[in-house]
Amino acid sequence: MTISAAASDLPSIEPLGDAALTVVFGRQASPDNSARALGFAALLSRHREHDAILGSITEWAPAFCSVTVWFDPLSTDRQALIARLQVLADQGTRLESEGQEWLIPVCFDPRHAPDLNSLAQSCGLDAREVVALMTETTFTVRMLGFLPGFPYMDGLSPVLSQPRLKTPRKAVPARSIAVAGEQCAAYPWESPGGWHLLGRTPVPLFSLDRPERPALLVPGDRVRWRAIAAEEYETLQARYARPGWSLQEFLPDGQAPGSPISTTKPAPLSDICPSIPDRREATPQGSLPATTAAAGLLEIIDPAWAASIQDQGRAGYRALGIPLSGALDPSRQAAANALAGNTPQAATLEMLGGGPTLAVRQGPVRCALAGAGTLVRTSATGLTRTLPAWRGIVLHAGDTLQVRLDDSQPAYLALSGGIQSEPVLDSRATYGRARLGGLAGEPLRAGHRLPCAALTTGDARTDLQALPLATPPSEERHEHALLTLRVIAGPQDHHFTEQARTRFCTETYTVSRDADRMGLRLEGPEIKHGAQGADIVTDGITPGAIQVPANGQPIILLADAQTTGGYAKIATVIQADLPLLARLAPGSTVAFRYVDASEALAALEARTTAATGWHASVRKMPSAGALQTDALAHIDYSFR
Repeated sequence: MTISAAASDLPSIEPLGDAALTVVFGRQASPDNSARALGFAALLSRHREHDAILGSITEWAPAFCSVTVWFDPLSTDRQALIARLQVLADQGTRLESEGQEWLIPVCFDPRHAPDLNSLAQSCGLDAREVVALMTETTFTVRMLGFLPGFPYMDGLSPVLSQPRLKTPRKAVPARSIAVAGEQCAAYPWESPGGWHLLGRTPVPLFSLDRPERPALLVPGDRVRWRAIAAEEYETLQARYARPGWSLQEFLPDGQAPGSPISTTKPAPLSDICPSIPDRREATPQGSLPATTAAAGLLEIIDPAWAASIQDQGRAGYRALGIPLSGALDPSRQAAANALAGNTPQAATLEMLGGGPTLAVRQGPVRCALAGAGTLVRTSATGLTRTLPAWRGIVLHAGDTLQVRLDDSQPAYLALSGGIQSEPVLDSRATYGRARLGGLAGEPLRAGHRLPCAALTTGDARTDLQALPLATPPSEERHEHALLTLRVIAGPQDHHFTEQARTRFCTETYTVSRDADRMGLRLEGPEIKHGAQGADIVTDGITPGAIQVPANGQPIILLADAQTTGGYAKIATVIQADLPLLARLAPGSTVAFRYVDASEALAALEARTTAATGWHASVRKMPSAGALQTDALAHIDYSFR
């Protein structure tokens, strides 16, 4: 690894909403621009700990020719941060690394290469010539992004250069080998994607079972593909699904079987990944603690649909392609935690349209539902009582709890002390696409157990409720069917015609049925691109970013948003409005309004102040006393 400094063109700093900035070193993917991006990331790692302004940065992730920086807008002056980043970027530091060489098997059979023939035709070649070009080329990994362990590589023959698909696929098979523009990539997981699929490898590309090297390919590595037949692919896929094989199988013929393989965080990741604080919450703190006289435990009887364990997210790992994840509606989740006596970071159940049934195996415990619905508690003696949301209630061993939800908006069930599942990469948040967090990354099922904190005898006699407002200000009624979202322009608004930019903020769009925790696809008037087109050199993505692929239909990214993307982003939803995205449903209509950074900051400060005040109003109530139902009646959760 070498680090050097040299004069270079002035980098630019572009906004990615109100809580992220992208430092751009060039508009083309090149080894030089990649080295400049990695060098800048290394400078951030070196200076952040000792610089108060840079201390507001939460993480950063390098791409081909840029570095995206996330920061806390409430703890720093945005303009001062931009100025400090500009000083570091202007130093022109470069970081280069010689990584591992790999020879990885790939099947180019049409069953695993759905775009091989069509791409060959577009390039004026036949399929065999495309395969020959793919296997004769040595690709270099320049960045990780999009998904955990997703390698972006340069070196693709210009003959094979084609733009991304006009409409992205909803599901690309895991381990697909793909090309777009002048880049080659490998999908570690099934996911949406707009690249041309030319083959598939049987080799697992990311696994936490390899703690010494979870991502097989890292920046600086050099990769060649070895063509295999469909029969060998099936054999190897079955073999690599079991333990007992070694990464040394993929070393080139010239390397001895015992040749060392880089482990842990291979350079340059050891220089560019920020240090991560231990985010695992202990016993919840604050004025209303849920202390642990004994352990609490609930068992899932009926998991319902689309329920998962979520906390405030897995910050700090986007440089490895690992998304933030966490609660779709962090405001509502924090409210549930307040009513359970927890800190906002505690892990909860997130429920999307269906409520689970749980049995209390060890108690007493406190639970709280934030969202539109009710709790039905049945005691061990068979006594049933229906309780409202927005109140922290006490459950005892032998009780059964049924959650009944009134709509498909995210609702959160918090348990005293938070759900104490095993943290993965400093978070309990479930990221289902890569099977991270939660309960081994799996969907919740009957028999799963949720450990939490038991209450002391004194706390078991009281419920928790906010007074005088039972629900937080973020639950205010919306008097109109149309929801207007505030956005900050860019970072690629220059990729769109002037008419398209005007249309974006004057027309309305409808949420389609193609929605999940990764994003919402919208339908409406086409947003046309200008001469630069829909494709960009892959750069950073953040929840709230609005991508517009070549079909002109916008996509709003949510909590499980990929870490990088290659479609132009016309704008980004501001932090204060992110919780509203989670409450949109298919058929909801949205409009967009441009604001500047100062207005976005004022909105975030107002929302934070209101939430803090509400959390402070949570009070102990006699558990056997009359429920304060007046304030809970007539709550309207719709966008009317």
